[in-house]
Amino acid sequence: MDTRVRYLLILAVYVAACVVVGTGVTVHLTDLNGADSFYYVVQTLWTVGFGDVIPAGHVGRVITLALNFFGTIGVLSAIGIVSGIVLDRFVVRQRRLAEDYAHRRERISSAIHEWADENGVERDRVEEAIVFDEVHRRRASEMERDRGRVPGGVHRRVLPSRGMERVRLILLLVHHIHLGRVRRPRGLAREQGPRRGVHDGRRDPGPLARCERRPVDHGHRHPQTRGEGVQKGA
Repeated sequence: MDTRVRYLLILAVYVAACVVVGTGVTVHLTDLNGADSFYYVVQTLWTVGFGDVIPAGHVGRVITLALNFFGTIGVLSAIGIVSGIVLDRFVVRQRRLAEDYAHRRERISSAIHEWADENGVERDRVEEAIVFDEVHRRRASEMERDRGRVPGGVHRRVLPSRGMERVRLILLLVHHIHLGRVRRPRGLAREQGPRRGVHDGRRDPGPLARCERRPVDHGHRHPQTRGEGVQKGA
């Protein structure tokens, strides 16, 4: 058993003894009956002497001072111990949740990095997309909590869930891959050119290109060739 739980049990017994003894003393030394005496003692302990029932005379004042001095210390100590136990359990629970969240985030990050390496996606782009998505989700949740609705009249039920966010992230990565925003994997072979001695029909120019490559005759021929042409014409 925890030490604080033991102290709490001891204080509970102590406070109960104060209530019983105070009730008996008040019944015998004052004009109050048993019910009024019990009510007076409990109110004095929990309100530090500001109850609505106060016995008259000097005897009542002495009883009130004794209850405030002995009983209130036990009540306040018990409240402090209970608060400490509740706070520690809350802190431990939050710590466990944080550790669980960190473990899951590490597993997801390692899986995403492995997938990015296998598909040739840059890790920085994936991490930026994840961070942007998380910041957007937090901002939307904060705005929803503050105002009840996000800008644009979108209701909270329309906001994407975590499963939809993961699907959207995968679609975003596939979109980046199709757009060519990925790096070439190391083991990917480059496109090889045509082999020597092998005709490649893709690199063969068409007839229009052949005509354009022929030299154009502008009438400036060699004199000997021009004379031969004149003789033939004659």
